[in-house]
Amino acid sequence: MSSNQTNNGPRCRECGYDLQGLIDPDRCPECGSKVTASMLEPVVESDPDAGDAIERSGLGIIGACTWCSALLLSGLMLKPYIGALMIVVFLLGSIARFQGWLRLYRGPLRRFDTTKFELFARGTTFFELGYLLVLLTMWFGPWKIHIVLWWLVTGAGVLIGALGIAGPAIASTLLGRRVEDPILQGVGIVSTIASLIACLTSLVTLFISFGILARGTPASGTESLIYYGLLGTTLLFTAVAAHFGRVAIVGIQSVLLESFIDHGSDRIEGARVGGAWIAARSRRRPMSSPEPVESEPIPLSPRKPPRRNREDPGAS
Repeated sequence: MSSNQTNNGPRCRECGYDLQGLIDPDRCPECGSKVTASMLEPVVESDPDAGDAIERSGLGIIGACTWCSALLLSGLMLKPYIGALMIVVFLLGSIARFQGWLRLYRGPLRRFDTTKFELFARGTTFFELGYLLVLLTMWFGPWKIHIVLWWLVTGAGVLIGALGIAGPAIASTLLGRRVEDPILQGVGIVSTIASLIACLTSLVTLFISFGILARGTPASGTESLIYYGLLGTTLLFTAVAAHFGRVAIVGIQSVLLESFIDHGSDRIEGARVGGAWIAARSRRRPMSSPEPVESEPIPLSPRKPPRRNREDPGAS
């Protein structure tokens, strides 16, 4: 199928008359103007609907990849722990997050982003991709990395993970305050506070862990108790921050989708009357209650039917 058939054929630029299938293609039968190749333009395709806007926004992927930032925030990217498995999961999550950001950047919901959420998503995505390259180089390289450098790199990863969760949460808080949505605002505040607490406890846990490794002696009972207590607190607040961060991104998606639908209801649409393209404005109007219909009151007792005069059968 050609592009002209898909777009219902070319139309006249002067009056909008459909010029497909005309006997005399050099002159418009509606307005009589001369038609040239430069005057022909196809009908513009319609904007995507709400379902396409959600799919093309990529916010669902970005929300799911919030747990990818939680891996960095937890501070488990170390060789004494399950670091290799975490790196593989983080690699897949970073690639998926980059794909989600591309969809958001090219999608139709980006023009309704008043809180610059796309900038938060862009910065977090490229920070995580850059950190992933550094981590892969240090982990699988043929050289031996000093323990102090490992501590610095892991601490930077904790800060990047906290930024990846707190950034969308802050955008959710600002958007909830702007649209006067207390639930969206509260979710963003909870996610931000939880990510900051997890960041602080994770850094302290890393400091104790590297101190024990650098010392070369086993940890005492008190140090082990403090270490595992801080590690459990870090994992708990990391899970809370990641969960509410994902909910905050879903709330941002709902607000942007509502703006997209409102914008679509106010745009100028067209209708074809015969062969002409007539522009008409379509706007959603609030539903008004129908006015009561005035009618005669119904009598309390039914009226008796009138008597019919019986004709004399002998008269006929």
